[in-house]
Amino acid sequence: MLGSRLKADEALRIGLVHKVVHFDKLREEVSAIAKKLSDGPPIAMKYVKHATNFGAQVPLEVGLRLEAALFALSASTEDSKEGVEALFSKRKPEFKGK
Repeated sequence: MLGSRLKADEALRIGLVHKVVHFDKLREEVSAIAKKLSDGPPIAMKYVKHATNFGAQVPLEVGLRLEAALFALSASTEDSKEGVEALFSKRKPEFKGK
């Protein structure tokens, strides 16, 4: 906000970014992150996006209530149960969007 530019290593050091990638590897890294996201539970991912997008536009109290309600909904899905079972079975979860 002060208009000073940060170099990538400085942004990483202060926690402004969580990873720095060389430009030549950027497309590969973005694809890997997109793959991880797409392998996640679709219902929970939808709720996270909704809470993030909508929650940023309302008062904090409303946003927190929305987040709690969406968390409760996602915790009641078959995908949530599958995620827990996969974790304890030490296997990759197979989410079905249910």
